[in-house]
Amino acid sequence: FAVNFEMRGNGYGTLTLKKVLDFYKDKKVVLEVEPPIEDYPKKRVEFYKKNGFMLNESLFYEQPSYHGEGALTLNLMSYPTLLTDEEASEFKKNTLNTAYKII
Repeated sequence: FAVNFEMRGNGYGTLTLKKVLDFYKDKKVVLEVEPPIEDYPKKRVEFYKKNGFMLNESLFYEQPSYHGEGALTLNLMSYPTLLTDEEASEFKKNTLNTAYKII
């Protein structure tokens, strides 16, 4: 999800994320983020950390290109705990099958 740039800093993202986490309260929530190397991805990772997510620093996800120009390497973040290798593998498999129809 994303909050309109002009609306950021007003708590809407935190409020929305808390509603999502409440809805999935009995499940682990996983999301993809760009590696926190540049300023904007660092801010995004810090936002999620502030809201209880954990950065799985050694687990990467190759997001297939929508336009055939190569994959994008992303980190995985999870709530409320870090992912196991098995959970990360299952996430990748499900995402590739559901979102990209690759597997």
